[in-house]
Amino acid sequence: MTPPLAGEFVLPHISRRDLLMRRTVMTAFFKGKAYGSVTVGERGQLVIPAELRKTLGIKSGDQLMVFSHPDKKVINLMPAKDFSAFLEKASRFIEELEKKAQRKR
Repeated sequence: MTPPLAGEFVLPHISRRDLLMRRTVMTAFFKGKAYGSVTVGERGQLVIPAELRKTLGIKSGDQLMVFSHPDKKVINLMPAKDFSAFLEKASRFIEELEKKAQRKR
């Protein structure tokens, strides 16, 4: 058995390879910063932590787009103005692809 890495603890039922793979997956999943936890209120409302609101420039009254992935229990929030900019860029990209496809015909 390979000795543990510095700072690593040993779980006898999980191989070192599996631990390293899980660490890699978790690191990829949590590339951002954790801002703490929130509680869902009776009406389904969440309070976004002040530090995150400041970091993202979210102010009272701002609209946010809410997304989730069908296979994962993850909620994503994006300022609506940023989503609009994304849609505009995507639209231009699609138009360019269509132009290139027409030129090849």
